Amino acid sequence: PAAPDAALQLRILQDLAAMTLGRTPIADILQLVAEGVFRGVGCDRVIVALLSPDRLHLHGKTALGSGVEALCARFDFEMEGDPDDVVDAAIDSAQGCWVNAARVEQPGTERLQQVTACDEGFVVPFGTASRQIGLLYADRNGRPLDAESWRAVQHFALQASLAVALSVADSGTN
Repeated sequence: PAAPDAALQLRILQDLAAMTLGRTPIADILQLVAEGVFRGVGCDRVIVALLSPDRLHLHGKTALGSGVEALCARFDFEMEGDPDDVVDAAIDSAQGCWVNAARVEQPGTERLQQVTACDEGFVVPFGTASRQIGLLYADRNGRPLDAESWRAVQHFALQASLAVALSVADSGTN
């Protein structure tokens, strides 16, 4: 597993900004967001998940890391609107969650833990100010996470949100 690399994070964030301004397709931007979290932040497993058009399911779309193909296939959640569930809450509130030992003691992490088999990870939504379209999940496959990595993953999700918002503005819908 790679160690966090602040210089690489900065380069990838600069590339993301240029791609966003250059109106690069969202799928390409989300792929680079995943790469930034994987290579720059040093997470072992990264999933970019998107809501279905009817907003009733969240599906893993892009994955990086060891064994993530199977994880991406399992990363499929019904959106039930449960305010205690970390996945539902992230989409509904547009707020990320750092799942750690303290959070696992509270209700709402069971579905995520069942899918990821991990007690520590980041769940950060992205989209427009009024409508989230997906989330970024990242972990170190059981190794501890830290506050610097949390801020970095949130920054990559923010860059994804900026690209989505610009894309929506260009299309004239919201």
